[in-house]
Amino acid sequence: MTRGAVVLCGGHSTRMGRDKATLPFGAETLLRRVVGILRPLVEEVTVVGRRDQVLPALPADVRVAHDAIENRGPLGGLQAALTHAQADVLYVTACDAPFLAPAFVTLLFESLGEADIAVAETEGFTHPLAAVYRRSVLPVVERLLQAERLRPVFLYAEVPTVRVPGEVLRRADPSLASLDNLNTPEAYAAALARLKVEGGGRVRIELYEGARQLAGVAAVDVEAATLGEALRALAAAQPGLVPRVIEAGELAPHWRASRNGRAFLSDPEAALEPGDTLLIVSALAGG
Repeated sequence: MTRGAVVLCGGHSTRMGRDKATLPFGAETLLRRVVGILRPLVEEVTVVGRRDQVLPALPADVRVAHDAIENRGPLGGLQAALTHAQADVLYVTACDAPFLAPAFVTLLFESLGEADIAVAETEGFTHPLAAVYRRSVLPVVERLLQAERLRPVFLYAEVPTVRVPGEVLRRADPSLASLDNLNTPEAYAAALARLKVEGGGRVRIELYEGARQLAGVAAVDVEAATLGEALRALAAAQPGLVPRVIEAGELAPHWRASRNGRAFLSDPEAALEPGDTLLIVSALAGG
């Protein structure tokens, strides 16, 4: 069973007053942050937006789809995602969930079992954009859209659905920050303040020469505080780099890591700062 993820960003951000997908968040945008959290966890990521929407730059392996008909809410976005995605099961979220916890996503995948949907539920309220869907529910989604039955609860009533309660979700995400959405300028400001206090932790790894060819992507975003953590996260996200570029959690011989293009690092315990860029280059190519 292949796993994928879908990030919906086609809303008009009326309460925010600006396109949420393009809002800066640390050294990246909200959309790029959420995509970066999901990429190491799944085999493919699909972003669903409006046809006239200008999206921030995304990794080359991220699929981009568009709502067939706008203003159909989460079911409309889900229909576009299920149509274009190829993975068997899909975690669906919005682009304004910057504190999404990887363990939260993994828990929902593992909760699916034989059901068609696993959805987070807190205080009796289900969260359709914190849920895993089998791609096989597409015909039901399309039938509900045609009938103008746009509430996700109608979908849950028609296919086997597991509701994962808050007490279980907290095992993976004690504060349930994965469910926090930034719908207003006030919520955005609070999230930026939280990011500053927590220090972010996102590091971009740019790949060059043979490393880029092996990975098939030019850059990967990871959560890491040291060089060793960054390399282990990179190996998990891009197993094609093992063992030729990354070996036993460290760089293989003849590969080098440069922090922000200014200093080469070799100690796995070397500290990284949020927003740093690691350049992975071949020493044999003069890097």
